[in-house]
Amino acid sequence: AGTAAAPKQQQAQGKKPAAGTAAAPKQQQAQDKKPAVQKSRPPALAPLPLLPLPPPQEIPAPLRKIRIVLFLTTHVTALHEAFLRKCWPHAVRNSALLMQVETVIFFAARMPIPAALDAFTGKNVTVKLYRNPGYQSGARLAMLESTSKGWFAGYDWMIRVNPDVLILDNDAVLIQHMLNPEVDGIFANCWENGCENHCTNATICSDFFAVRVSALPNDSFTKIRNIKGTAEYQVQLAFKNITATGRDRFLQSTSMHGICRVRGRSDVPVLHIHSLHHQCPLKRGEPRKRNSLW
Repeated sequence: AGTAAAPKQQQAQGKKPAAGTAAAPKQQQAQDKKPAVQKSRPPALAPLPLLPLPPPQEIPAPLRKIRIVLFLTTHVTALHEAFLRKCWPHAVRNSALLMQVETVIFFAARMPIPAALDAFTGKNVTVKLYRNPGYQSGARLAMLESTSKGWFAGYDWMIRVNPDVLILDNDAVLIQHMLNPEVDGIFANCWENGCENHCTNATICSDFFAVRVSALPNDSFTKIRNIKGTAEYQVQLAFKNITATGRDRFLQSTSMHGICRVRGRSDVPVLHIHSLHHQCPLKRGEPRKRNSLW
């Protein structure tokens, strides 16, 4: 007697509030019955272990006379950033060729995270932003923009790779070709057939190539811009001046497995395997297995 009746909703539950205690609000009752579900957040990138960088590879004296620009094209995907953070710092120190690189030009769909650029500390780094027109179109646009606007002027050689394409420490054959005045281009054939030079019918891999800048006219890609086809077909046409004169050299240790990504025997100096970042950082001589499909 003298006690206020509980609200109808509380009576329906068969419970009475304690004397002197206000009934819980409806929202609170709903939470008591069913815990709130919290939205899951995407996992943050795990911090990298603080592994010491290896001592820099010694640069041969003749190579020191060559000015090299590295052209990295990327959509800045999670995979590409993983390679830049985990693989490239050691790759640069392990390769005499990469140590000699003076300038790095990123052709990127957005700014990479700062940690992705740490591998190139001490080098001139430039980021050129673009609006990504698509998978194949983006690859074609990279060479069209860079050559027509003279980004490589003043350098002796340009090396073009994606972030998931690594130049390894056994780069002597690449250096040998670059030092040879009779060579203007170093390529990989998507359909390897044993041809080493004068390979006019080769399908040139567009994810890796190195070209002497003097053999790369400003109109080399603009004159074929309206020709439809893959990025591989485009570079095959653009470098006809090199293959037709026999001033080309094709890597001989590749095995593409029908997918145009550079891999092959244990002595292949360039490697494009998407899962490789799980093994990084690589020591000199690694990885031993270089013919994995993915």
